[in-house]
Amino acid sequence: MSNEVTLLLLTLGFFLAVGLLFLLTSWIRSYLDASEKLQGSLLELTQWIPDLQPMRIGTDLYCSGNLNGQRIGLRYLSGKNEQEQSFLAIRVKIRETEMDPFYLVADASINSEDSDSRGLQSGLHEMQAGLFLGTLSGVAYDELRQKYNRLSPATLASLLTLNRESAGRVTVGPDWEVNRIGRDAALRLLGQDGVALTQLELSTVIEDSSGEAIHRHIQKMCRVAGRLERELPG
Repeated sequence: MSNEVTLLLLTLGFFLAVGLLFLLTSWIRSYLDASEKLQGSLLELTQWIPDLQPMRIGTDLYCSGNLNGQRIGLRYLSGKNEQEQSFLAIRVKIRETEMDPFYLVADASINSEDSDSRGLQSGLHEMQAGLFLGTLSGVAYDELRQKYNRLSPATLASLLTLNRESAGRVTVGPDWEVNRIGRDAALRLLGQDGVALTQLELSTVIEDSSGEAIHRHIQKMCRVAGRLERELPG
């Protein structure tokens, strides 16, 4: 009997220790999230995105919120020193594209006539000047091309315009952040919205400037994302 009581006590102690560890981990995570404060242009941005929430994942500062019903995500890319410019990687989720693979790049800096072009070496296929259709593992190229053909000239032009106003290439593709930070952290950024994790997103990078300038850029992204929502699903 004494052995059975000892075993029972050890079992209860084990589960109690696991429970306490889980609570401690949750508290630490909540504390770290709550202690992260918005500053500078990101704080200014809350005038237009009041629910913008900061979250520190590893060494990176992320923010997430909603603008007119569209889910917005930002990652702050700080310069190596005070003299270097900081940037913001911005993504807007494209609704109605759950589990609908696609990968398109708008980058006028890629010279398709240069055989050493880094972009073309990565498996991008030129569709027109500055627009490249990418490849995705397990997805037939013809399927991706069919989706590309659904996009109107006005939408394609808007992607090129967005590229000219950005600090780098513009992409329409899957949620790449999940590959960077893992599924659990990616879901935290999306408020545990598993559907949003499967949606395509429109992504750009811009220089960190004023909150108003960032808001204008996000508005342009939302308009382009709205076009893609209407044309991509099929």
